[in-house]
Amino acid sequence: MLLSRATAGIVDDDLVEGLGLRDLGEHRLKDFDRPERIYQLDVRGLATVFPDLRTIDQQIPLTGTVTVVMAEGRRFIRRARELPPEQVAPLIVEFERLLVRVFEEHDGREATAAGDSVAAAFASPRQAVDAAVAVAVQRAVAGHVWAGPGVEISVGLHSGQAGIGWIGWAAARCALICDISEAGQIFLSTATAALLEDEDLGDLSLRDLGEQPTRRTGERVHVYELVAP
Repeated sequence: MLLSRATAGIVDDDLVEGLGLRDLGEHRLKDFDRPERIYQLDVRGLATVFPDLRTIDQQIPLTGTVTVVMAEGRRFIRRARELPPEQVAPLIVEFERLLVRVFEEHDGREATAAGDSVAAAFASPRQAVDAAVAVAVQRAVAGHVWAGPGVEISVGLHSGQAGIGWIGWAAARCALICDISEAGQIFLSTATAALLEDEDLGDLSLRDLGEQPTRRTGERVHVYELVAP
């Protein structure tokens, strides 16, 4: 449980027995111009030692080649429309927040949500794979208790140059890859597959599916499927 300096100052004089504040120093945070001093609330009987904070200084800069991961709710919007209108927006927000959180927990950067699609950039293709496999996106969605209909997603990965903005051509190509995959499938572009050739994928493997047509345009794209146990 982390507190800003302002909040810590307010509660410091009113802490009850068993609670304490630990000064974690100043950290640079996303969307803030100046460093922010962060405090940890220590509770007697609970864990007090944690890994380093995931602040900007601890993140690998997005330079050179990045890998974009895009997750899309398959037939999500169509099924959401079967709900009463007042339940649709909360369901979409819930979906977006869950996937953004999973991506960020796996070191995803610049996570962006738009309706039934959520994308993020990763400094390495191996990080991107970790975010896309069942232990991350797929299992998080399957194990979540949804207010509306159950959610299934498809995932696409593509690697391209950072610089002018990963959300540009790399994300556009990733969207094509994601469009081809079915619910529960993880598809990779040839660029990402090539970068993973020398990586130890453990129980994961790549399957060459050749050229496959996209749903929206019919354009044929060479894809690989990431196969997980």
